[in-house]
Amino acid sequence: MRITKHLIVSWIFSLILSGLAIASDVNLSGIYRNYGLNPDGTDYSGEVCIEQSAEDIYMTWSFNGATSYNGNGKISGQVVSVDWKAEFPVFYLIMADGELHGTWNDGTAVEKLSPIKKDKNQTCG
Repeated sequence: MRITKHLIVSWIFSLILSGLAIASDVNLSGIYRNYGLNPDGTDYSGEVCIEQSAEDIYMTWSFNGATSYNGNGKISGQVVSVDWKAEFPVFYLIMADGELHGTWNDGTAVEKLSPIKKDKNQTCG
């Protein structure tokens, strides 16, 4: 099933309205389960490791037990932006329940990160 850009934008807008956490007291460090939709509408899942130091973060995405992508990012308010060496960064909104809801590939793909294990001393790789 193909997901149109219009549906993705609507989904992101609904996430904004559903309530966001205040990032200043949030430490995102830990292991997350990720679920997403690629630009072509196919789904994927895996794990993401996040290390946080102040407003700087380091993320590692793993699929089928192998590291596939990593990137460095910043937290600004409730928004996390991550440069993962692709044409466009990944953007996430920090949700009140600890999840991160985001978009990548210039808004044509979406991803949700759900915490599995929160650990303020988490190291990735």
